Amino acid sequence: ELDLPLNASSWSEEDLKKPEKFYEMTVLLNAQREIADKILDAQWETKWRQEKVGKIDSIPTI
Repeated sequence: ELDLPLNASSWSEEDLKKPEKFYEMTVLLNAQREIADKILDAQWETKWRQEKVGKIDSIPTI
């Protein structure tokens, strides 16, 4: 089981002396950052779309 979000302190200093554990940490932290970036991008896009729809709805019809 993982406690999220991960950070470097999620691994012990002893673990990080092992190359495979250091690699694991690097891969997981990078993946976590990429996922977070994608979530933020999707949230921004959703907000942008909602604002555009709001502008279209407020345009008076002739």
